[in-house]
Amino acid sequence: MKNILESPDTLAIVAEIDYYYFLIEEANKKFNKPITGIELMIDKATGYDKERTNQFRKTLINYVRQIIKRKKKIEADYSADEKFLEELKAINP
Repeated sequence: MKNILESPDTLAIVAEIDYYYFLIEEANKKFNKPITGIELMIDKATGYDKERTNQFRKTLINYVRQIIKRKKKIEADYSADEKFLEELKAINP
């Protein structure tokens, strides 16, 4: 991995990577926000729960792809991110 202080570009890329991790955490909090029993029943009856899960999965896939792209630029290890991406792709909502 390149030294974070090597150039302003490297520092900016590291900041972008951190931002995408932050977005993943925020999306996870939003997705796991507790809902009432009646809301859950309505979501299941209308199919919204599957659409919600699928949209969450697509969002995470996009974020992880952006992380990998940026880690490649700074020659950082992205093997764990690739594994996570493959796991996300394998989920069938």
